[in-house]
This record gives sequence, C-alpha cells and structure tokens, in this order.
Amino acid sequence: MSKGMRMDLGVYEAYTLLQSGRAVLVDVRSPAEFAAEHVAGAVNVPLDKVTPARVRQVVGDKLALMMCQSGMRSGTACGVLGEIEEVRIVAGGMNYWRVAGLPVERAHRDRWHTLPLERRVQVVVGLLVGVFSLLALLVSPWFALGSLGIGAGLLNAGLTGWCGMGKILARL
Repeated sequence: MSKGMRMDLGVYEAYTLLQSGRAVLVDVRSPAEFAAEHVAGAVNVPLDKVTPARVRQVVGDKLALMMCQSGMRSGTACGVLGEIEEVRIVAGGMNYWRVAGLPVERAHRDRWHTLPLERRVQVVVGLLVGVFSLLALLVSPWFALGSLGIGAGLLNAGLTGWCGMGKILARL
C-alpha cells in the first residue's frame, strides 16, 4: 500500500488481527466516549492529539487500526497519518463492532462522570436554584440571595467565558 492511501477493514478482520497480537487498536474518540465504551486493549488517542509520532509510540512496529464511533474521525486521522504505511480504518467503527456482537468494555454506570462538564454545571445550578428558592419560600426570604448569586455567576460565565462552578466541578 502506498503512503497516505486509506484502506478499511471489516470488524471481524480487525478483531482477528487484534487477537493475533499483530495490531493495536487506536480509538480516536473523545476520552468521555472511550470511557463509556471501548474495545478491550484499545488505546485512546483523541483525534486532536493524533500525530504520526504519537501513533508510532502507541503501536510500535504493529499495524495501527484506527477506530471511532462510525468511521468519520478515523478517516480524518488516517489523513493525518499519511506517512505511516501500516494503518487501517475499522469500517463502521464502534457502531458496527457493537452490532457484530464483538466484545466491548463498558464503564460502570457512573453517569455523573460521563456527562460533559457543561451538563454537570447545569445540573448543579438547577439543583442549587431550586433549593434556594424553596428555602426562600419556606424558611426565610433571605435565601433568595443564594439564587441571585448563582444568577450573577451564570451571567459572568456567559459574558466572560470563565465559569467558577465549572472549574470546581472539573476538579472534583
């Protein structure tokens, strides 16, 4: 195969190569997607981190099998890896792999950590505003200041792009 030429493999052929130890599966999906579900033994190199040097470091002298959810990002990664001859795309990605009934590893259902940060912030903000509003109605109107403070924080985040709650939740 000439350099830069794309070649797709079916999921069964990819599985056979992985089982034989002649290939390494490089999953180019986001870390959250990878954490939720991936092929056992796959290495996560998100698409924005794919370079020929990084992939060579991961696969060594073995064949690199690129996988994403459906095959689109793998195609993009293959274009970036044009100088590496031993690279193939797993056609259909995780979608076809799952339909074929091939083994996958799934994260425990810890939904909180698989949610994108923005959604975690929305959950916490909604909860806090609800609690402060109930406390203001049932206990003291002074608790309305809590909702006011959260609203001010959201306004600041929207105007400046800096979200204190997001920074806190990202560290947790």
